[in-house]
Amino acid sequence: MGILESTVVSLRIFGEDLDPDELTAMLGTSPTAAFRKGDPRSTRPGSPPRPEGSWHLKSERASPGDLDSQIRDLLARTTKDPTVWRRIHDRFRADLFAGLFMTSANDGLTLTPDTLSAASVRGLAIGLDIYDSIPADQA
Repeated sequence: MGILESTVVSLRIFGEDLDPDELTAMLGTSPTAAFRKGDPRSTRPGSPPRPEGSWHLKSERASPGDLDSQIRDLLARTTKDPTVWRRIHDRFRADLFAGLFMTSANDGLTLTPDTLSAASVRGLAIGLDIYDSIPADQA
């Protein structure tokens, strides 16, 4: 199994009545990006409003890929308190979302039991977006 070229992961939380300041206080860490419902989608004039609020904590891109460490590091910055996470899941949608960038047709990774447990304790699914090494014009 080859090693991934690079990886990136974000803790994402979405919700209709999401208040980024409230989530920051609950989780005990500041987001890398956060928006309220109705905020413009971009800085361009006339940008449509966001349909819901969101709170994101994003890792730095790791090259070579190291998703296991990135997830552990992100989650270590947040509370482990299951009561807080239950309150979050009662009101919002939360997950971990990762981009995996391959250098060959057979790259891979391993997530350790500690990392999977840290995500599980927080009730977080892990979504993987996998990008192959074949240039788009050759696919």
